Amino acid sequence: MRQTMRNNPARPSATTAPQSAIARGSDGMVAPETIVAHASNVGDGDPIPSPSVAAATETASPEPSQALLDKSILLIGDPGSGKTKFLGSCPRPLWIADFDKGGATLEDDGDDIAIQVFKDAPLNTRPIPRYGIYKFGEAWDEFQKALNVIGEQIDKGTCPYKTLAIDSFTMFQNCILNHALAHSKHPAGPVEIQDYGTLLGIQKKFFDQFTSWPLLKICTAHVERAKNDLTEATEMLPLGLGKFVAIMPMYFDEIYYLEVKNGTPAQKAEAKKRGIELESIRVLTTQPSAYIKQARTRKNVPTGTIADFKNIEPYLRPRNVG
Repeated sequence: MRQTMRNNPARPSATTAPQSAIARGSDGMVAPETIVAHASNVGDGDPIPSPSVAAATETASPEPSQALLDKSILLIGDPGSGKTKFLGSCPRPLWIADFDKGGATLEDDGDDIAIQVFKDAPLNTRPIPRYGIYKFGEAWDEFQKALNVIGEQIDKGTCPYKTLAIDSFTMFQNCILNHALAHSKHPAGPVEIQDYGTLLGIQKKFFDQFTSWPLLKICTAHVERAKNDLTEATEMLPLGLGKFVAIMPMYFDEIYYLEVKNGTPAQKAEAKKRGIELESIRVLTTQPSAYIKQARTRKNVPTGTIADFKNIEPYLRPRNVG
C-alpha cells in the first residue's frame, strides 16, 4: 500500500511526551540537536512509517547489493532536469521529505516510497495539515518530529528505509527561515541579520547529524547561475540563502550536477535497452569545470553517467561487497 503521508490522515498514535521533553531555547525555538531525539517526543497523530513499508525489509540475509549503503549525495539541477525522478531510482524503501511538493511525480512509482510534504501556509492563513501544509513556521517542527521517529528506529535497528531524501534544499531553507520568523518579534518580516544567523546555525547542526546516519542520504538543490567577477565566467551554484551555501559541499561524500544533454550514440543505445527513446538524456556531471566548480566524486563516478542510481551504485559500494 502506498504511503503518501500527506494523503493518509489515519496514522498510528505515539505516546505524547511532557512538554519539557523537547528542548527549546529561550526564544521558544526547538533546539536543532533534538532532531535525533527519541520517538516519545512525537505527539498523537504525527506521521509514523507504515508497517507495510517496514515489512518490505523483513527478509533474512539480504543480498550484498541490498545491504545498506552509507553515503551522502548532493544532487544539483534545474527544475525539470529529473532530480525527483533520480530519487525514485534509489534503493527502497525510500523516504522523501518533500519541501517542493514535487513528489507527485513518484506517487505511482511503487508501494515502497513514503512521501511526506512539509510546507508552511502563508502567515495568518488556514493550514491544511492533512496535505502537509502547516501553520506558518510549524513545518520545521513537523519535519523534526518525523526525523525523531526515524532516528529512534535507526537506533533500535528497526528502520524500514534504505534511503532518506530531502527535496529540495532550496525550499528546506525557506522552511527553517519561516520557523525563525514565526518565533521572532517580526513574523511578517522583513528578515533581519539575526534570522540569517539562526538559519546558518540550524543548518550546520542538521547536516552534521543527518549526513552521519548509516544509510543512503540524498539532498537535491536547485541551481543558481552567478557571474564570477574575477573570471567573468558564469558559475552554477546550489540555489540558497546566506553563507551556508558556500560550506554545504563539505557535508557530502558525492556532489553531482544533473544536466539534460544530447546523448551520444552509446548513451542512446544504453537507454534504448531500457525501453527509453529520447533524443536528450539526463546525465550526471561529476567532475568540476570552469562553470561547475562544486562537482565532486570520491568514488570515480564518470561524468556523463546516465542519471539512474543503478548506474552509480557499483562505484559507491565497497569493493568487497557485491
